[in-house]
Amino acid sequence: MTIGRTTQKQSYEEIKPFAGTKRQQVLEYIKEHPGCTRRQISEAIGLLNSITARVTELLNLRLIVEVNTTYCPMTGKKVATLQAFSGGSHE
Repeated sequence: MTIGRTTQKQSYEEIKPFAGTKRQQVLEYIKEHPGCTRRQISEAIGLLNSITARVTELLNLRLIVEVNTTYCPMTGKKVATLQAFSGGSHE
């Protein structure tokens, strides 16, 4: 195993117990704020560096969906809005 892979694995093992907790925080925020963006989640719950990974996990688990797009007021870029998956319509 390379040094990079070793340190990556060690880092993962250190944060593994907390990954579910952060993921749950993100999911709860999305449930309470349908149509939110990743930046809004990040600012609200203070997970600046791990939002994209947690959102990707939730998307892959089909617990949330990207439902629309809007323009980020900070960057001016077009970004996706998110909501919890209800099994029905996402509109």
